[in-house]
Amino acid sequence: MTGSTPSDPSAQPPPGERSQPPAAGPPADGPPPAPTGPPHAGPPSAPPPAGEPPYAGPPSASPPPAGPPAAPPPAGEPPYAGAPAAPPPAGEPPYAGPPSAAAPPPYGDPSYGNAAYGSAPSYPSAPQYGSLAEGPADPPRPLALAVRLMYVGAALSVLNILFTALQRDAIRTELVRAGRLSPSALDAAVTATIVLGTVVGLAATGLWILNAIYNARGRAWARVLSTVLGGLAVVSTLATLSQPGGGLSRLLSILGLLIAAAVLVLIWRPESSRYYAARSGRRGV
Repeated sequence: MTGSTPSDPSAQPPPGERSQPPAAGPPADGPPPAPTGPPHAGPPSAPPPAGEPPYAGPPSASPPPAGPPAAPPPAGEPPYAGAPAAPPPAGEPPYAGPPSAAAPPPYGDPSYGNAAYGSAPSYPSAPQYGSLAEGPADPPRPLALAVRLMYVGAALSVLNILFTALQRDAIRTELVRAGRLSPSALDAAVTATIVLGTVVGLAATGLWILNAIYNARGRAWARVLSTVLGGLAVVSTLATLSQPGGGLSRLLSILGLLIAAAVLVLIWRPESSRYYAARSGRRGV
């Protein structure tokens, strides 16, 4: 009698594994069926020895070798960016690449470290003698008025020259009254008088202008010269006025006398003296 044999309890699967149904027998013809279910995981790995990390499995495949190190680029060319630069030899600094293409500063540029070659250091300039920094720039009012009167005296000298040239007949008359002269000698005397008057007038004009310029600059010698010439002009004018005569010539003489006297007073005022002293580099009085 055929019947089912009871299963052996010892043949039960271990805990944690799922029991599989019995495999069916192979069919009469064809390949055997593929097994179903998860593959067998194998026995559990043993714990690592004390003090060692757990086993992580076989190492992965190593990358291919990088090849020989790149050689440094030629001088003046940038390094090849595709390949890594070779490490420097022992005891040498790393290769920093070629120098920049910026042009160096010009020779002698102070920003290039030192000053220009051969340049001397600058020193403060010495004060110049007679410069405007030694005293006030403008003369005081009395001296400024005296300078204007000197220019007026120069203008009067020019008028006196013109007046002398136009008084040829009056000069002839005066010479006839003074003595007996022949006609030829009389004409020569008139011409000589006019030429002498012109020369004296031109000299007086030049002296007026010269004194005006240098007295305005505070030159002490110009004040002394003005004092001497002014005193001579006052004396000569007074002598001329004592002789008989009249007209425009006497009027010009009187105006010249007044101008010379006013100039003498103004250039010796205390304000003017301090200005002369300051401009001459001496202590004011």
